[in-house]
Amino acid sequence: MHKKLAFLVVTGLILVGGVGTFSQAQETVASTTAVTSGKTPQQISLTADIAPWKQVQVVPKVSGTLEEVFVELGDKVKKGQVIARIDSKDIALQVKQAQAALISARVGYEKAKSLAKIQAECNFKNAQAAFQSAQAQLDLTKATARTDFFTGLTQATVAFKIAQANLTKIRKGARPEEIERAQAAYQQAVANFHNAQKDLQRAEDDYNRGAIPEQALDKAKLGFEIAQAQLTSAKANLELIKKGARKEDIQIAEANLEQAKATLDKLEKLKEAKSWEVKIQGVQTQWENARSAYQLARTSWEDKLWEKDLELARAQVQNAEAALALARSRFEDCTIKAPISGIISGRFVDEGSVVGPGAPLVSIVDISSVKIVLHISQEDLDKIPLIRKIAVQIENYLNKVFVPQDINISPTMDPRSRKIKVEIRIPNPDLKIKPGMFARVKLILEEEK
Repeated sequence: MHKKLAFLVVTGLILVGGVGTFSQAQETVASTTAVTSGKTPQQISLTADIAPWKQVQVVPKVSGTLEEVFVELGDKVKKGQVIARIDSKDIALQVKQAQAALISARVGYEKAKSLAKIQAECNFKNAQAAFQSAQAQLDLTKATARTDFFTGLTQATVAFKIAQANLTKIRKGARPEEIERAQAAYQQAVANFHNAQKDLQRAEDDYNRGAIPEQALDKAKLGFEIAQAQLTSAKANLELIKKGARKEDIQIAEANLEQAKATLDKLEKLKEAKSWEVKIQGVQTQWENARSAYQLARTSWEDKLWEKDLELARAQVQNAEAALALARSRFEDCTIKAPISGIISGRFVDEGSVVGPGAPLVSIVDISSVKIVLHISQEDLDKIPLIRKIAVQIENYLNKVFVPQDINISPTMDPRSRKIKVEIRIPNPDLKIKPGMFARVKLILEEEK
């Protein structure tokens, strides 16, 4: 034990002699060795490498042509200082495009905000009105379709019998009383035609104003056509009776009879097929379509689905804002700044080079503090927390004692060397200690108690 203590004292004296040219080191060692109790601080002697406290490689975030580089090897830089610039013309255009897209999205949002609810309400009311109209049309068709059909069938039957009688009369020749009856029938047909014409005009006007359904208009058209046919027939009949039968008159009467018979036969077939039910079914289909459209519009209005359109427009604005922010960020990234304060330790590109995120432009080291990198055995691991000072000796260059600023210990052991890596940060205000130097160090531990 005495031999070990003596060795430690000698070691301490050697350390004092080694730093004699540095008054701070002399005072520090003297204060640790001049203990009245005779105890000396423990020390661990090791070799170490010097590493920068911070070291970064500056890599661009965008690709492009390097326009300017403002630093050289060894230049001092401060955090945030511009060190290079990439051509930003294309990205500036992207910013303008993103700005235009944002303006468009905001206009769309304001339009949706002011019109979405109104449009939804209009759609609902229009669909409601269309459904009500379809309901009225369906009710009218159900009520009148069969009656209207049989009315037309009766009129066609009458027209056929009249044409048949006309042909018979023409062939036989007319008597005076027949001429009078024909004259009266013609005048009545003229009056009926004028009335039907007025009824049709009135129905068309009412339909255009929306006062009557289409079914009523169709009925007026049919009445006009029948009155017109009856007038034509009555006129022809009167002329034939007055003039007497001619061969061509008989042919015309026969043609009228054939036409009347064809119309009657057609209606008889439609009667067998119940054509009025087909008409009702067609109107029923229109009613169902109107009802579906109304239900959809009502659901959209009651559930406020128009708010979804507003949310979509708002999301488009947010997307446009994000795109603009991204474009502006890329534009700003064309101006490359130092991420830390330090010294340029490497420059890897020149102006005109095409650069991108894959390769660094420069490297920067911060050596205002440096790391003493050493490897210790597991036996000394529990002594690391006791380190109070560190004596650093760089051959023919430096011999000085420092107070550690920080100590970091690796959580793992090197399986080959069976050593544990320790990094000790020490101040380097004059930047004299350079990364990469080799040093001998003594770890001065807390005094034994």
